[in-house]
Amino acid sequence: MRLAGKPRFWFLVSGFWLACPAFGQPTIEDTIRRLQQFRDPEPPVVEMRVSPEIATLHRQLKHELRDFIIDALNRGADVQAELTHAGVHIASKEGNRPYGQLHNVIVDWKPNGLSAWVAFTTTLGVKCGEDSSLYLLQRAGDAWQLRLAMESNMRLGIDSAHGYFQYAVSRAGPGGHFFVVGANVNPWCSSNWQQLRFEAFTMDASGTPSKVLSKSSDIFLGDYPPPYKLTVQKHVFTLEINGGGPSGESRTHVISYSVEGNSAKRVAPIVLKP
Repeated sequence: MRLAGKPRFWFLVSGFWLACPAFGQPTIEDTIRRLQQFRDPEPPVVEMRVSPEIATLHRQLKHELRDFIIDALNRGADVQAELTHAGVHIASKEGNRPYGQLHNVIVDWKPNGLSAWVAFTTTLGVKCGEDSSLYLLQRAGDAWQLRLAMESNMRLGIDSAHGYFQYAVSRAGPGGHFFVVGANVNPWCSSNWQQLRFEAFTMDASGTPSKVLSKSSDIFLGDYPPPYKLTVQKHVFTLEINGGGPSGESRTHVISYSVEGNSAKRVAPIVLKP
């Protein structure tokens, strides 16, 4: 048998075919092990830059997980079981090894009723937070094809990671068009005031994405897990955010955009109350 991606050998064990990477090919476990060799410096040292080696390995781990999950989906296998069999386990952040921790993998079949689509997210540990990635796949023949990825660029620093990540998908409109919106907050080691970043893409029936919006807003984290709410109603998405008031206090801000065609337009409401 042959699967797309890295070369594999297949072994018959107790009546089951098991796939193993070809000799000499790196595995997810290898990348995790290498990332976990990097430790945080002891306080009070706070380093928010990311070394090129960490950034490269972090990106490699994201893509290895992405390819592993797509391969499992194409084989109709259970993703969580496949990860466990591969020796990859979900773990909470522990000790002073922020990198190489897999916090979560979530598969969303038929997001918002889109029968030919599947979305999944992976969440990895980083210094002072986490970094989530979204992958949107469309069924093409007998395989799932990657159409859209929302990923961070850790080479730009810790604050480029996607913390508190949320996404939403609209229902299909005329011709099968819909839109996807993703939002995240930058990780940081201090201060409750940070940046909420959000972007939206329209998707046509062929699975081609077009970015229609990329914005940011101040957000107050406080004791609000999560510190914002993202919803979609027909062709409008809304963000309710814990933001600043005129006297420096926190209050709920509302950001709504109507997405139609290949454009996005700000619409009411602006706030929930005076």
